[in-house]
Amino acid sequence: MKGMLWAGVAFTAQGGRIETLLQRAAEQHLRLRRITPCPGGFSAACSARRYPALARIARRCRVRLRIRRRAGLYFRLRPLLRRLGLWLGLAVFGAVLLLSRRMIWSMEYVGLTQSVQARAAATLRACGIREGVCVDDALLTLGETALVEQDPDIGWASLNFAGGRLTVETAPAAPVPAIRETRYSDLTARVSGMVLSMDVQAGYPAVEAGQTVEAGQVLIAASKLDRQGRPVTGSAAGSVTARFQWTFSSEQPLYCEAAQPDGGVRSIWRLTAAGRTWQWQGADGEAPAAIQTHTHHYGLTVLGLPLPVAVEETVLVSGSVRTVRLSERLALDRLRLAAARALAQEWPDAVTETVQEQTELRDDTLFYRLQLQIAADICQ
Repeated sequence: MKGMLWAGVAFTAQGGRIETLLQRAAEQHLRLRRITPCPGGFSAACSARRYPALARIARRCRVRLRIRRRAGLYFRLRPLLRRLGLWLGLAVFGAVLLLSRRMIWSMEYVGLTQSVQARAAATLRACGIREGVCVDDALLTLGETALVEQDPDIGWASLNFAGGRLTVETAPAAPVPAIRETRYSDLTARVSGMVLSMDVQAGYPAVEAGQTVEAGQVLIAASKLDRQGRPVTGSAAGSVTARFQWTFSSEQPLYCEAAQPDGGVRSIWRLTAAGRTWQWQGADGEAPAAIQTHTHHYGLTVLGLPLPVAVEETVLVSGSVRTVRLSERLALDRLRLAAARALAQEWPDAVTETVQEQTELRDDTLFYRLQLQIAADICQ
């Protein structure tokens, strides 16, 4: 039965000594199937590999055999087996697979959130690690070092390459314990204000809560006098929270220069495979200057099978610098944003208590003044 599935023939036998043919075929264990009488002989089927032996017996018995039909998987594949190009392509494909053992086909990230994974992928691409690139131990070590040094959220990283797959394993960075800043000099006030609370970790308090202090006044002393009047040198550390006034002034012209897109978009494609990179542009000719750039990275797959190819698309949005007029509301929002950034930079721990704003429009320019009552650490 297996022989018929692989290769079988159906034939007719006529003339000669038919009985002798059947007897000798049975003696040599040549199994014939579907034997059917027909005028002058019979028709039957057998395995293709048994047919040559049956033909030799038929010649001795002067029986004429004629093949009516060939069936089986072998006769369906035989046309393909005769095509040299097909086998040559398979050989070349096998050789490419052997030669691409050190090439990255796919990348897998373990233990990373989506945002950290995006940053890690960008860091590895900057090191030259992406799909379609041949890697070695030195390049993997470079990628591990870059991940730990450039991302504060990653405390440990390991790049494991096997079977064309690069596995990126990381561990989150442990929080760094706060180190108390200790100085061997007095802590003084940065600005004038009223002391709300004190947290003296080292040294001697020179003021108390509810007291009004001036800029430059000693808040926490690093030394004191002993009973004989001699200074005892020490250190000073801590914080003093005080309430004070903070003022911000700025102006915003309503007419300003801004980059405006003109609707032109073009793409630059980069394909990396086999350690080489090819680049081509989606538009011909010289394109206008780009005011916005967006980069996208893709990995190619065929029926779920990743390919060692990395595709990068850079979208360039063209435009020009034009003079635009801002509305008063937009100008005020920009001034408020500038004030918030200045406050965060100067007093990062500030708590706002009261807000007073003043605006004035003169000669297409919006003048802005902000006065805040805040509470913050004033030690310096």
